[in-house]
Amino acid sequence: MELIIDILEYTCLDFPCWVSCRLYDAYGREWFFEEKLPIVFCKAQITSFPCKGSIRGKCISEQNDKVEFCTKEPDDVESIDGCNIFWVSKNQLINNKWLNRPEDVS
Repeated sequence: MELIIDILEYTCLDFPCWVSCRLYDAYGREWFFEEKLPIVFCKAQITSFPCKGSIRGKCISEQNDKVEFCTKEPDDVESIDGCNIFWVSKNQLINNKWLNRPEDVS
């Protein structure tokens, strides 16, 4: 499962490149991350900023149209505040089959 984020800029061009990223949670709070580019998946080559990327994690609960998403595993991603659990809207997820419930698997 992946959470869509905005990649804002390069922060270090040494290998591997580091980028600054932003997430708006389901309540409108802005979260910032600084992470290695290989961890912040981006389908296309970055040609301008901001651009879309994603971070991997797992859904741990849901409430109406919101999901509690944890970025601890598999890549140990956390915000610059040290948080790794975020309430996000379901439409912010890629592979929106949260928890792989049997009724979601085709």
